[in-house]
Amino acid sequence: MPDLKLFAYSRDRFINLSAGDTVHLGLPEPGQMVEMWVERVFKNPSGSLTLKGKVDGNANYSFSMTLGDKSTYATIDTASGIFNLRGNDTHVWIGLGRSFNHHVNPETPDYRIIEPEQKMESNS
Repeated sequence: MPDLKLFAYSRDRFINLSAGDTVHLGLPEPGQMVEMWVERVFKNPSGSLTLKGKVDGNANYSFSMTLGDKSTYATIDTASGIFNLRGNDTHVWIGLGRSFNHHVNPETPDYRIIEPEQKMESNS
């Protein structure tokens, strides 16, 4: 993948975070270390865990990270750009957001159609 770096990471380091905790994460470009300040942690109906907070204590930069059983996703906003993180439970690819879109055709519409739910009839 162009402009992406593969990193091993300790899932337990993130899965055990609580609101008020901080954790450091190395980013490949421009070779910087960020400190993520956890503000909220919640368990999703799917069983995955989502962490949300600020980057380097700056109100203008935030992050959101979701940890599933075998998957990890994050968006990290920094002064250098927005980084995305995608991976499994042991390794992640990290790069600027645009690096993940190298096969995306910007001329193709990006949407999906959701069928309306069928109403259930009452037997009363």
